Amino acid sequence: MKLRHWQSQCLDAAMKHYQSGHRQFDCLATPGAGKSVFAAVTVKAMLYVGLVDFVLCIAPSVTVINGLKSTFEKVLEQPMDGFLGSIGLTLTYQGLSSMSPGMIGRLLQQRLIVVLDEIHHCGGHDRHNATYWGASLIALMQHNTPPYTLSLSGTPWRTDENYVTSLLYDHNLRPNMQFSYGLNDAVKEGVSRTPSVHLIDSSKWKVIEPDHTTRSHDSLKQLLKDENLAYQHVLEESLFLSNILHYANEKLVTLRQDCSDVGGLIVASSIKHATQIQRLLITITQQEPWVVTSDTDKSHAVIQRFRDSSAPWLISVGMVSEGTDIPRLQVCCHLSRICTELHFRQVLGRILRKRPKDNHPQATLIVPAHPELSEFAAILKAEIPEHVSVVWRKKKGGSLITSVNSSNDTLKPNPETNLTSQATESSDVAEPLTMRNTEATSKALVALTSYGKFEKEVLRFT
Repeated sequence: MKLRHWQSQCLDAAMKHYQSGHRQFDCLATPGAGKSVFAAVTVKAMLYVGLVDFVLCIAPSVTVINGLKSTFEKVLEQPMDGFLGSIGLTLTYQGLSSMSPGMIGRLLQQRLIVVLDEIHHCGGHDRHNATYWGASLIALMQHNTPPYTLSLSGTPWRTDENYVTSLLYDHNLRPNMQFSYGLNDAVKEGVSRTPSVHLIDSSKWKVIEPDHTTRSHDSLKQLLKDENLAYQHVLEESLFLSNILHYANEKLVTLRQDCSDVGGLIVASSIKHATQIQRLLITITQQEPWVVTSDTDKSHAVIQRFRDSSAPWLISVGMVSEGTDIPRLQVCCHLSRICTELHFRQVLGRILRKRPKDNHPQATLIVPAHPELSEFAAILKAEIPEHVSVVWRKKKGGSLITSVNSSNDTLKPNPETNLTSQATESSDVAEPLTMRNTEATSKALVALTSYGKFEKEVLRFT
């Protein structure tokens, strides 16, 4: 099997590490870079030199496990089903937590290597502060004869600020990974698509109280700050949502003109929200999008069928997460109410995986201009550019107003308050500004433009 340059380098580093007596190797590789293939060839090398004779692969979800199982069986050319004659076993972290002590004891009688995919799902360094999954993993690793471990993650941190189980930390409390392959490297080497992050904002938000008094805000940031408004309410605002979906669909249609199977992913915040998005997309595209949620029967099979189809849109609620391999996805709308950097990076990772037939190897992530999401986009941009061009543009758009009534009294102090988004006309403007970042290593373009009635800030990496 021909490996990517980083995979060969990491394989060499891992084998030297293990053969020098270490039993743990930690690898950070950006989502979509090929961590599973690297892990499989490393295990194959360890089997060949006689360091191990059985492999246990653990991941957070059934979808990820199925992908790992397929990759390992292809590379090792042996079954990974745990039955007699197999070379290994795959299971979820939940499955490990449910495994009997006797079964764990039998596994540890083997010369075992444990592959820990998306290890950031396990938290804590001891049983007193560990998460449920973390505690089970700690029990496995602290056995009298600890197994070899290979930990993998593209985002080795946790939103609860707990330590990631199995990872070692330096004096600055940063994970001390034995090998790191970041997005900057992957973009430069053509392994990952170049990300283009589009931050969508309304040019004017208006809040209408029951007594018809109004308050206006010129940005989503100001709206959320001044009104103490739940972000979910914004995500469900029909005109704002419709314009985001129109814009996303235009991007997808353009890509599908050159490659007819390019797909788009919409990450919704709830099943109700997914249904709302589904209705709007039917109106926009005249096609019914695929929807997969926790209520979907045989959801993992549905994801696989979408992967193998040429359907344009998939709407997901918590089902298409890290490790889910759908390379034809190239446009994504982040419409989840989860605003953490970990989730932002993982959602972006769903569209970074590059295909040989990509005519336009760019990944388009479209998000509302929530202040935290805007900050994460800026952090992402800062990791890459050497020269940053900032271009401001305005596009004329007619005035349009809509309103929604809050039916949930948790959204605002007064549940009868209406929220509207309104657009104003503006003349075309272009103001280029160039800045230099001496510590970065490649180029990027930042542009602020408007889409009809809505502004979008575009952070492009080129």
